[in-house]
Amino acid sequence: MADDFSLHLFCPLLLGKGWVAEISPYAPDWQRGSRSQGGYWQGSFTVEGLSDSTLEEWFYDHLGAHLEEWASGLKTWEGKVYEMELEMGGDVRRRSLDAMFNSLRIRYTLPTGASGITAAATQAQSIARYGRREEVENADCTTVAAALAQRDRMLKGSAWPRPLPVQAKEPGASRLQVSACGYSHTANWRFATALSGATVNASTWVNDLLTADCSTFLSPGSIATNALQVTERVEMDIRTWDLLMEIVACGDASGNHWRLWVGNDRKVHYTQVDVAPRYYRHSGLLFDSPGSNSPVCKWMVEPAVVRDMEWPSGGAEPGSFLSDVRDIFVEGVQVSAGSEAPMLTTALLSKEELLAAQIELRQRARR
Repeated sequence: MADDFSLHLFCPLLLGKGWVAEISPYAPDWQRGSRSQGGYWQGSFTVEGLSDSTLEEWFYDHLGAHLEEWASGLKTWEGKVYEMELEMGGDVRRRSLDAMFNSLRIRYTLPTGASGITAAATQAQSIARYGRREEVENADCTTVAAALAQRDRMLKGSAWPRPLPVQAKEPGASRLQVSACGYSHTANWRFATALSGATVNASTWVNDLLTADCSTFLSPGSIATNALQVTERVEMDIRTWDLLMEIVACGDASGNHWRLWVGNDRKVHYTQVDVAPRYYRHSGLLFDSPGSNSPVCKWMVEPAVVRDMEWPSGGAEPGSFLSDVRDIFVEGVQVSAGSEAPMLTTALLSKEELLAAQIELRQRARR
């Protein structure tokens, strides 16, 4: 069956990942995506038809919870509950990990022109539940003591993902909108510290960043050797995932494309892009081989090279990183319950992708 999947809810990883419930019946509109750069990406569903008390329990208890999607006996996506909006009695409230930081430094400038940055103030209980999410704020202060006071005040207001009113509507049926993110998003919760100044292989720096700055949720998986020489140094604060993407964008000394993605069990993989066709497309469906009559289960489709078997002719284009004009490098896969086949996306954005990008940029602006 196209929608033969299950969605499992667990306690947050840092609280032991205890089993909570099978929630597929409450998520009939479940959809999620994967990206070549990033792996398991974003998902969402809407919970309706439950009592107000049950929806409030979900809203207050399950932010940061671990989610797993399974199909045909295999885990096909995992992430964490990242944001929830509760609509009840005409009021809409939001709790979001994007609105939280529990480690804060202030970069200050004094009237004398002197500048500096404070040590980090942290909230240990929040970090123990959600993980460490860092922020640096800029401020003009009269004294260093004033900078420290501002740091401590701001931390008290943002160390926990408090419910925030977002709008008022005509009263209607209560519902809960749930947004999930793959664990690659947690790599941008921390600023990069693996900055030894040494010149190393690109793959060495990737491994160093994962080990030093991402180990709360992520760990190195398959890290292929990339001998391109890079220097472990940046000129300003940069978040870890952003720096990892800069390294990936360099490719290698031979001009090959590389990718970095998070898969099952939060393992991070860094490899050269495989340009051999992984899927073959005809009649609007994807198959494992040109002669197969059984489409690939939509929940198992991953970003990869797809060969369009309905294209009239093949052959290589000079200088292309793909080996055949029939090939498409699919950089994103979006799968929805109720759809027959996944939506495939490339770097040429559709209107839907542009809208999704705008939403993501608004979320990043709140960080």
